[in-house]
Amino acid sequence: QVCPTVLFVPGNHDLWMEAAPRSPGLDTWARYRDDLRELTEEVGALYLPAEPYRRDGIALAGSCGWSDGSFLLPEFRAQVNPEHLAEKRWGGVQWTDAHFIAFRDEDGRVQEDAAVARQMEAELDAQLAELEADPEVDTVVAVTHHLPFAEGVARTHSLPWEFFAGFMGSTGMGEVIRKHSKVRYVVHGHAHRRVDR
Repeated sequence: QVCPTVLFVPGNHDLWMEAAPRSPGLDTWARYRDDLRELTEEVGALYLPAEPYRRDGIALAGSCGWSDGSFLLPEFRAQVNPEHLAEKRWGGVQWTDAHFIAFRDEDGRVQEDAAVARQMEAELDAQLAELEADPEVDTVVAVTHHLPFAEGVARTHSLPWEFFAGFMGSTGMGEVIRKHSKVRYVVHGHAHRRVDR
């Protein structure tokens, strides 16, 4: 197998679509699973959410991941109405994903963030389990866009920043990664800053 020049994991901005946020034409799962994969493969790169990459005993598995509010600190969660999280809005400021993303279930209904996060986690879990069972793989690198660990979240301990920290990722993704013993490294984006742990 020839090493691809690029292994691609999309971020939330890659998933944005120019459509009214809740219009029936906006289907983020189709963009994530089909459109971006097709585009990636057209340029000769590997779309990591679709399949892991293996070479010389090392493998990479990837997912965009998603947020579910689990990085919201308890002292601020008490101040947040669940509707604020659902609308991604605090005061006059809104997380821009609310305008351009709508993951839909089989019936066409827009899914809540927690359901999207669980699906992303399940798909990465399946890849990692496959690599765990592969005797030719010794080391796995998990690649996500959204943060899988709260330790990577920048904290101000004040609002509105801490409200928007809830959209950084999910603790569930970290739990998925931790349970696979071959994972030695984790790389993520989304935080717009370098963090080494």
